[in-house]
Amino acid sequence: MDSLGKRELIEFYNLHIKRFGHSPEALRWTKEGQTSRYQTITKLLKKINPRTLLDFGCGFGDLYEHLKRQGLKINYTGIDINEAVIKRAKERFPDAGFICTDIEEEEISERFDAVVACGVFNLRVAGIDETLKGSLKKLYSLTDRVLIVDLLTGHQKTRDVQLNLVKPGEFLDFVIKELSSNVMLIHQYVEGAFLTLIFRGRKLMENVI
Repeated sequence: MDSLGKRELIEFYNLHIKRFGHSPEALRWTKEGQTSRYQTITKLLKKINPRTLLDFGCGFGDLYEHLKRQGLKINYTGIDINEAVIKRAKERFPDAGFICTDIEEEEISERFDAVVACGVFNLRVAGIDETLKGSLKKLYSLTDRVLIVDLLTGHQKTRDVQLNLVKPGEFLDFVIKELSSNVMLIHQYVEGAFLTLIFRGRKLMENVI
C-alpha cells in the first residue's frame, strides 16, 4: 500500500476513535460481530493448540482479552500500524506484547505457531488489493502451523463503497497458487464474511477437520 493509502487508513480509524472511543465501533465493527468472529477463531485455536500467536492488525487487543476469558494460555503478540490503538492496547494489557510496525516496511524475525488477521483488510483504500496479497505472503512466512484470515465476502446483496469485498473463489485460487494447497474456507461463518485457514501441512489441517 502506498503512503497515501496508509495515511487514509490511519486517519479513518483515528476519526472513529474520537467518535466512538475505545470500542469495536471505532474499528468499524459491532460488538456482536466481533464476538462471533472471536468465538469461532477461539474454537479453532483450541484444536490447533498454538503456544505462540501473532495478531496482525490487533487494534485495542480485544482478541487477547477474549482468549484469556476462554482460558487459552498463549504467548500473544499484537501488531498494528496505528500508534493510537497500540498505546491503548499496552495500557489495557501490560502482560501481552504489542508492537507498532508496518510489515510492508519492516521485517519481523520471530516465528509463531499461529497468525491471525481478523478484519484487517475490510476498508477499500488505495492499494488494498496488492497489500492484501503481499501481507498474507509475509504473514504466512511467519507461521509454523496456520494463518487464519477473516475477510468480507463479495457475495452480498447490498454494497458499501467504503468496504473491501473479496470474491472467495478468486481468493482461494490465490492462496492455493501462492501459499498452500492445505486450506479450509468457511463461508458466511459470520454474516457477510468468510474465514480462511491456511496450514503448513496436511496433518495440521486434518487435526482441525
